[in-house]
Amino acid sequence: MGRVLRPPFKDSIVDPKVLETAEKLFRSKYEKLTKLEKHVLFYLGEREFHLSRDLLQTFMFLKLAVAGHLTIFVTRTRGPFWSNWPAPVLLWSAIVTKVLATLAAVYGWLMVPIGWKWTLVIWGYALAWFLVNDQVKLVAYRIVDPQRSLLGVKRGR
Repeated sequence: MGRVLRPPFKDSIVDPKVLETAEKLFRSKYEKLTKLEKHVLFYLGEREFHLSRDLLQTFMFLKLAVAGHLTIFVTRTRGPFWSNWPAPVLLWSAIVTKVLATLAAVYGWLMVPIGWKWTLVIWGYALAWFLVNDQVKLVAYRIVDPQRSLLGVKRGR
């Protein structure tokens, strides 16, 4: 039987309308942050690394493939991403798709190959933003639910 998920902020003392407004604000800021993340990588690939369009397409494909599940791992828990392990089906589907996407990008299955050097750059970039996004989430939860610490632990009164 699966885990029972409780609604966020169920035991919060904050007014639900305030939470709704804060959620909308956070969502719009988070969307801007993720757009910035993608545009910075595209800029680096095109202007700084001088990649061809074909290489840049593979570059961006791999970034989106790697970062997609990382975003799920950030948003699926109120605490730090490591505070609650994902279900095995989610974890293994993420691992398998990341391995397949990485191999496709490195060896050029249905795309121009980018090799291991660029693959490691993209993985490092995606993991760095993953950690930034997790910290942004923790701060946002701390703002809208001051009864919890930055590590998601309920504070006493």
